[in-house]
Amino acid sequence: MNCKLEIVWNTHTPKYIQLANAIEKWIAREQLPTGSRLPSTRQLANRYQLTTETVNRGLRELLSRKVISRRIGSGTYVGTAQQTVRIGLVCNTLFLPDNSYVSPFLIAIGHFWRERGFDLLTLVRDCGQYEAVFAEFNLAGLFVFGPDENGIARINQLREVALPVVGFGVPEPGTNPALFGLNSSGTVTSQVNYLLRLGHRRIALIGNPRTYSDRVREQEMIRCLWEKRIPFNPDSIIYAAPDQRLIDNAHFLALMTGPERPTALLLLDGEKAISLSEALAQMQLRIPEDVSVMGADDHDWATVLMPALTVFRQPVDKMACQACEQLWRMIHREPLLVKTLFRAELILRQSCSAPPADAGSEPATVGENTEKETDPVIVYHIANSK
Repeated sequence: MNCKLEIVWNTHTPKYIQLANAIEKWIAREQLPTGSRLPSTRQLANRYQLTTETVNRGLRELLSRKVISRRIGSGTYVGTAQQTVRIGLVCNTLFLPDNSYVSPFLIAIGHFWRERGFDLLTLVRDCGQYEAVFAEFNLAGLFVFGPDENGIARINQLREVALPVVGFGVPEPGTNPALFGLNSSGTVTSQVNYLLRLGHRRIALIGNPRTYSDRVREQEMIRCLWEKRIPFNPDSIIYAAPDQRLIDNAHFLALMTGPERPTALLLLDGEKAISLSEALAQMQLRIPEDVSVMGADDHDWATVLMPALTVFRQPVDKMACQACEQLWRMIHREPLLVKTLFRAELILRQSCSAPPADAGSEPATVGENTEKETDPVIVYHIANSK
């Protein structure tokens, strides 16, 4: 067969993937019938100056997509599925699976798209490459996981030209039909209000400096305290890198050993809970007698810490399914959903209590305040002790 396949190579995608993508597009463009014989591995290697291993990896990729079939001793042929329908999942950095956010999201979207006959392709790309991956991987639609400010702006630009793309894990999604996530500022307000009703007035926040959502929540905590006319100490915002132990963080140590030590810690990075527990134990500070701790996301180990950690739990699976349904409608040019406002669930365990008597805080008023039952952002739930 005369192969009229031209490839313009780039530097940000492995060559075997570029080869596979080019062959798939060529088969679709030429409308080659099932069973058509394709060039051999050696012919492809010689033509494009690739190693036979690179070519074989590309062909194995096409086999996994069911685009081709291979017969031992015979050759490579066009398969029964000439074009796989794919959804792209793009993030600008790698996210490690966990049981409280990333994994529930991946499970929910994987189940949704597999049921509808779509493949899910995971990619690491920055926001400037969102549009390019549509053509590069023949995508029907695109999920952007955890976009920052620039990523959100790019999603909005792509929606203006009717490309099917949604963002998930957005801290302030508002009414934008392409953005999904909890109202982070409202969630932080509810958390801070709960600690204030316990009597806390010195609240510190521990977050990840690289996370856009953590920066949004930081600003909301500051706004909430100023609105309540509670003095805010700029040093009470602590940023620690994901791989840094809090006992090794000089800012944290200075704050927790200073004269105005916080009586409550709002932990935005749930992965830091164990590190925080170890650091406080080494400093001979007890939870919650000396300092209350409220965590983010309900990890499995939140219930085995001593004491069990009060956290807020996000309905990740429900939010992911709604985002999938919205992307499905975009792909099929159907009327878009009016988004549901999801609420977090505050799981009250044993890591929060009234501040120490010598902390100079006001008496707790939780039992007298009906705001607990009418909070529009958080559903309160008292967990059984373990």
